[in-house]
Amino acid sequence: MIPTGNVKFALLVASKPPYNPMTNPQELAYIDFLNNMPRIEQPPPDTEKIHDNVWLIPLSTGMPFLSSLCVYAKAWNVPHRILFLDEKPEWIKWPPPDETPATP
Repeated sequence: MIPTGNVKFALLVASKPPYNPMTNPQELAYIDFLNNMPRIEQPPPDTEKIHDNVWLIPLSTGMPFLSSLCVYAKAWNVPHRILFLDEKPEWIKWPPPDETPATP
């Protein structure tokens, strides 16, 4: 689905294959993708890498990087999903900025 409106961010998640105790070609491709992607394409400075396989990409500067992630994920047969967001999500930070953690 092509986003409509003024989306500003894309959250891309590369799916990790199910664990297989034997050598799994899908798992090897996933590991190759994660290891080689930083050498192939550098994200723009304002891109956040939330986890090894999750990127929050501002579309104002990160469209080339988002495109590269998609192309290389497809080349390595790594399933991936993209969530388009209107604003930077607050749920990435914990605890939320306006709340302080409870003290015992």
